[in-house]
Amino acid sequence: MTDRHLRAIPDDDTNPSMPHDDDAERQALGAMLTGDRWALDAVTNILTGADYYQPRHELIHDACVHLYARGTTPEPTAVITRLRDTKNLARAGGPAYIHEIYQGLVTAANADYHADSVHALATRRRALAALDTAKARLLTPTDDHSPHLLDQPRADLDG
Repeated sequence: MTDRHLRAIPDDDTNPSMPHDDDAERQALGAMLTGDRWALDAVTNILTGADYYQPRHELIHDACVHLYARGTTPEPTAVITRLRDTKNLARAGGPAYIHEIYQGLVTAANADYHADSVHALATRRRALAALDTAKARLLTPTDDHSPHLLDQPRADLDG
């Protein structure tokens, strides 16, 4: 992963873009769509659907996990059917997008590398959200002078 994939967070909150890597997300999903057990295990041991920046990628991941848990290979046609059955196909980008992800896979052998990258960026987004919460709490006028004022933001940072 290079710095070109990371988006800076401005101090004035005018740009809502958060750190993410769409290519890594698509590669992790593409590896899952091969149905390769090693790749599926590698990705699902590292990522949950909530780790993806793109909501459509979360839907695709969750469809793959659902199918795999039921003993069905999460290849593109099965994933498309699952997304159609749950009324999420359009929100996931449609059949063409699922096939685009599958066909754009470089190799499933790097599934864990891409999943690690997606997870690291998700952790950064969660840390930024926890810091925003802490900032809001600190800027809110209160009579609470407790040393525990930041306990919740600290817990959010610790995961």
